[in-house]
Amino acid sequence: MNQDILHFGGIKVRVQGSGTLQPSLFSMDGNNQFTPNSITMTNPAEFEPFRLTNLITQRCKIRLETEALNDYMEVYRIVLFYKQIFSQLPG
Repeated sequence: MNQDILHFGGIKVRVQGSGTLQPSLFSMDGNNQFTPNSITMTNPAEFEPFRLTNLITQRCKIRLETEALNDYMEVYRIVLFYKQIFSQLPG
């Protein structure tokens, strides 16, 4: 799994809070990124919204941020959907 090329196809976030949550996925070097639609947070968190993503890289990092100053969030679970598309780097 060290050299695998993966397709990150979706993200589910169980989050409770106020305001709007903007998830973003980045490649480890920061060259590639994908920003799906924002998530409106509720109290209590009744469901896990699913957002489609489209990022092809070896690994990814996730950034979750609120859009307003006094918004807050409590993250209970993050599920990242991915599929292996290549077993090693070409060449």
